[in-house]
Amino acid sequence: MKIILQQPVDKLGDPGDVVEVADGYARNYLIPRSLAVRAHKGAAQQAENLRRAHERRQYARKGEFEAIASRLIAGGPIAREYWDAFLRRFDPDAALEHSRWEIGSVGNDRAEILLTHHGADRPATLKMFLEDGEWRAGLVETFWGRR
Repeated sequence: MKIILQQPVDKLGDPGDVVEVADGYARNYLIPRSLAVRAHKGAAQQAENLRRAHERRQYARKGEFEAIASRLIAGGPIAREYWDAFLRRFDPDAALEHSRWEIGSVGNDRAEILLTHHGADRPATLKMFLEDGEWRAGLVETFWGRR
C-alpha cells in the first residue's frame, strides 16, 4: 500500500515521504496511530505540504539547539570543555535530522528536553535550569555506551 508519512518513522522516513509498505503494516499500525495516511491522487501536493512543514520545524529546532550551545559556551571554561568533548562524538545536525524531540518536565526554574535518536534504546535528557537569571543546560544521558 502506498502511504504518506505524517510523523517520522524509524527506518521508513520523515513527514511527507510517500512510501510503499505492506497493507497490514499500514492498516494495523501506521494509520491507526496517525503516523501515516493512505496516498491518493492528490497525494503529491499533500506530501509536499507535509515535507515543507517538517523542514520548517527542523530549521526552528536547529536554531533552538544553537541557542542552547551558545548558552553552554558562555557558561565558562568547564562548560566549554564539556561542549567541545561532546561535539567530538555527537553531530548536532544528525541529531536534529534523525531524532524525536519532546518536552519533558517543566517548572519555573527547570525544564527537560528528551531527544530520542532513531535506534536508541532510551532518550538523552537535556536538563535546563535557571541559575542567577541565566538558563544553563546539561546532557544527562548519551546515545553511545559508557566506557
